[in-house]
Amino acid sequence: MLSSMPLSPLEHWDAVICTSLAVHKSVDQLLKAQAAFLKARLGARRMPIPQLPVIPLGVNCADFTFREGERQRARQMLGIDDDEIVLLYVGRLSFHAKAHHVPMLLAAEQASKGHKVVLVLAGWFSRDATEELYVRECAQFGPSLRRIFVDGRKAKDLKAAWAAADIFTSLADNFQETFGLTPVEAMASGLPVVVSDWNGYKETIRHGTDGFRVPTLTLPPGSAEFLVERADFGFDNYDTYTALTSQMIAVDIPAAATAYSTLFANPDLRRQMGAAGQKRARDHYDWSQIMKLYAQLWTELGARRRSKVEGTVPAGAIRPDRLNPFTMFNSYPTRTLDGACVFALGEGVDRKEVQRRLSAESIARAAQVVARPQVVDEIVGTFEKHGPSLSMSDLIRHMPNVPGESVERTVMVLTKCGVLTLQSKPKATPSASKS
Repeated sequence: MLSSMPLSPLEHWDAVICTSLAVHKSVDQLLKAQAAFLKARLGARRMPIPQLPVIPLGVNCADFTFREGERQRARQMLGIDDDEIVLLYVGRLSFHAKAHHVPMLLAAEQASKGHKVVLVLAGWFSRDATEELYVRECAQFGPSLRRIFVDGRKAKDLKAAWAAADIFTSLADNFQETFGLTPVEAMASGLPVVVSDWNGYKETIRHGTDGFRVPTLTLPPGSAEFLVERADFGFDNYDTYTALTSQMIAVDIPAAATAYSTLFANPDLRRQMGAAGQKRARDHYDWSQIMKLYAQLWTELGARRRSKVEGTVPAGAIRPDRLNPFTMFNSYPTRTLDGACVFALGEGVDRKEVQRRLSAESIARAAQVVARPQVVDEIVGTFEKHGPSLSMSDLIRHMPNVPGESVERTVMVLTKCGVLTLQSKPKATPSASKS
């Protein structure tokens, strides 16, 4: 465990490599919290913490370079017509541990009007029941999208998926996602990307240059402490803990729809962004470039070891081995929920649609733990009575008999599935280099 490192025989000339700045902030926070805890608990004075350099993951860009005619053969192999636009997702098909499919489906469905869109899901399912759920909910929330499932474990099929694609997307919305390699692979393939403005994606994808980053929203630090307690007492395993926290991480569905629609309608922009991303992948993320960073790190650590540089131990003692997830990962989203956030009911959402979305199996499993039905009803009723839009502060004020945190948790669940939409939309954080 990372929290045990201050007790390990490590020095300032050791290093733990972080794949993104977001990960660096989380790891640094955890190690500092553990050091402060040991100081308060045991009076510890010297707890060397290793260096935390940021070195991204790399790809062999040559593996994603396709010869002339390879795209056409790949589309023929997958049964894709020339006039169809292929929206590709690559990765484990796990709504609770990677990226929830419903926001992607709702956005792509909205953007597909006037276009023939094929959604290619290249990955694998952990069990048959999950596959059945995806098939069912793809039809439920993306009825206009033609769907093709590709086994991402088969190299030939996965390569065909990359070659056949027009646009890549990954709306990651999970704390366990750290760097996210597939958008870099997509850039290496010459594809424009639509990704969530989340953790490592913030640094790899330049918004408006290589594609679009879609804003994300989650709870503020210290929220939903009961989830930490449930895991601490063994009620939930890590898989369940991940599923529950992910239900309170929302991607801006209308913004995703706008990004998809823009790229669906503009093949020249797709080519322009794809070319920019491909150059970025070759210049910054090819393993030939990444290994230079490792060599530089080895040199720096060697010099540090020879000089025996001493450090200081930070203060601020809390229990680090059960750090609140919305505190530890508060650097991941575009913004966190606060009283100034303004929400409205999603377009076309009525009571029947609310029930339809919340009863979807992939949403209901976790929603029943973090959002009570009576609170859902009261929130929807409050928007119907006092809307069309309400700030978070006003919503809580109109619901004096419901604890504010319960309202916040439920608002996040409703925003995740598009029942509510965030009106005061933040811009994607400009953290990716323009180089």
